[in-house]
Amino acid sequence: MIENDIKIRDPDIKDLEDIVHINRVCLPENYPIAYFIELIKSWQKTSCVALLNGRVVGYILMRVEGGFSTPWRMRSTKKGHIVSVAVLPDARRMGLGTMMMHDILKKANLIKNMEQITLEVRNSNYGAIKLYENLNFISEKIIKSYYSDGEDALLMKYLLE
Repeated sequence: MIENDIKIRDPDIKDLEDIVHINRVCLPENYPIAYFIELIKSWQKTSCVALLNGRVVGYILMRVEGGFSTPWRMRSTKKGHIVSVAVLPDARRMGLGTMMMHDILKKANLIKNMEQITLEVRNSNYGAIKLYENLNFISEKIIKSYYSDGEDALLMKYLLE
């Protein structure tokens, strides 16, 4: 049996080409390269990449958004928004998604006044939904026709302690 060397680390701008490639291979939602550059530069400490035997094979990009806790409690809070998650097909079923999500949750818990993390996931992406549910994300609501092909998204939320 071959041992795999797996590492999870912050993304760097030198990972841009790999991240864009993974996005194009794995997801129908493709952002402009400038958007990836902005996410990597601005949100490096709240995002991560997965390396398998030294090769970038997955990523999670999360930005931090400001807001208020509730309309009746006007207290400034922060919310993590997971913008994009992907793992190359030949690197799936190794636990990389779970490892990256644990890294993101650990980072989010270190951010002062961060109360929650949200993400959108395709209604048909049962594997991802199960992963998020196993990590205690809860389904918040369905967003009709969220994706460019008309598919609905499930908005999921994770409450930080």
